[in-house]
Amino acid sequence: GVARSDTDGIMAFPVANIQRQSAGDNGISAVCEYVKDYNVFEIIIGYPIMLSGKKGNSANLARQYAINLAKILPDVSIRLVDERLTTVSAHANLLQAGKKRKTHKSMVDQVSAVLILENALEFEKKNNKPAGIEIKTVGL
Repeated sequence: GVARSDTDGIMAFPVANIQRQSAGDNGISAVCEYVKDYNVFEIIIGYPIMLSGKKGNSANLARQYAINLAKILPDVSIRLVDERLTTVSAHANLLQAGKKRKTHKSMVDQVSAVLILENALEFEKKNNKPAGIEIKTVGL
């Protein structure tokens, strides 16, 4: 799921889901298009850390995806932000909005992306510093 904020970084809005076009497609070209279309200066990527705090395969894949993006978009800050329980919250929000569980699959990634971005924006406002881990300081 892809979300973006308003220019003041106050609210987050759903943009789209990126659909893989083939087995080797990781959606990076679509992300690059959004960067260009919206003049993006920072990308927040959900970091699926386990509830225990351990980093499993999904976290490693997210980190590698962020590294690949950072190589292609060197002028854009790429940040990994803890996304624990955002999918659960997204499903709860959709149920609260009256959406049937059968329809969640098409919307849950976008709602999760909005929640991850909102959490990052809120952290930044409260702490006067960016949320998460800047990927350039982690592995490049």
